[in-house]
Amino acid sequence: MSVPVEAAVATFQGYPPSDAERVRARLQALQDVEVEVKPYRVDVAAFRRYVERARYPRSYRQNFGDLFVEKALEHFVSIELLGFDTKDRFIDIASCSSPFPEIVESFYGIPNYRQDLSFPEGVVGKQVGGSAEKLPFPDGSFSKMTLHCSLEHFEGDADRNFIEEAARALKPGGAVCVIPLYVTETFHNLTDPGENRTGLFFDDGAAVAEVRGWRNRFGRNYDPERLAERVLRPASRHFTTTIHVIENEKEADPVCYVKFALVLRRKRPGLLGRLGFS
Repeated sequence: MSVPVEAAVATFQGYPPSDAERVRARLQALQDVEVEVKPYRVDVAAFRRYVERARYPRSYRQNFGDLFVEKALEHFVSIELLGFDTKDRFIDIASCSSPFPEIVESFYGIPNYRQDLSFPEGVVGKQVGGSAEKLPFPDGSFSKMTLHCSLEHFEGDADRNFIEEAARALKPGGAVCVIPLYVTETFHNLTDPGENRTGLFFDDGAAVAEVRGWRNRFGRNYDPERLAERVLRPASRHFTTTIHVIENEKEADPVCYVKFALVLRRKRPGLLGRLGFS
């Protein structure tokens, strides 16, 4: 079930508080789901070298202002966690105007695409329009996928549906990185009441947090149990799962806030896979 925006009552004005260590403990205590929760420390010197080498466009820096370094850190960590190489084929999901696909291409020279719901439907060059729930590519087309600040905006069942589509579109051994993974103590939906929220439904059982000036109509912040229900358990049929806990993001810059990153790696078929059980 879901709740129409017109019937919802805000539980919070602003972002609900959350403690990352308590979230980590709840992730580690999850039952009936296989997930490795492990620490990750940013190599700050390597991050600085990455930013210099990436040559982000001035317009991108200006658009994010003080938060540019947070976006660059998300990009850097996803590269580190996925381990790109020159044999990869890559797609950036919900890419919009991000320069990340061009950065990856400049580093590794690999075929790449950028997908976004806002693009015209279909594939035009490297641009892919339409929903991430149904990518217009054959099975096993990609070895790497990234989602930067995007899965949380997938309304309704689009997050669950994307997991199935990623499993289809990734080749065995391929991987997808979701960063930041927005998992907090309180399961809640974020919304900016100043945005166009026509047709918006909130998740059943989610608190509603209104954040004026956020400039997005919807964002889903899982708690560990809802993350397991909506993402981790559906993923377990197809992927091995690791949640990385970023321990020193403030060393990169005091404005940085990324705490969790999810990496799903497509299982390689064994005997059961060859017999049709995946």
